[in-house]
Amino acid sequence: MNQDNDKEYRFLLFVAFGQKNSVEALKNVKDFLERHLKGRHELRTVDVTKDSKFALEKGVYFTPMLIMTHPLPETYLAGDMSDYERMKKTIVGQ
Repeated sequence: MNQDNDKEYRFLLFVAFGQKNSVEALKNVKDFLERHLKGRHELRTVDVTKDSKFALEKGVYFTPMLIMTHPLPETYLAGDMSDYERMKKTIVGQ
């Protein structure tokens, strides 16, 4: 069995709720995770307008921003997350 298929992934998606890019990013991330990491991921969405302190602690200065927190090292992706090939290469290394 491929060890990579057993990995668990954890993500933080920092958004500004209601903003077009953030709405698109949330849709795209959910779709990507369902396609490529179904049943092996946890996604927490953070609205920076409500939790700006946490965003700043994580080094998030603009949205949308996706952080893969597990497995390490933390990986950061910015934008509307529409480039699935870039996400796949960055997150799962394929």
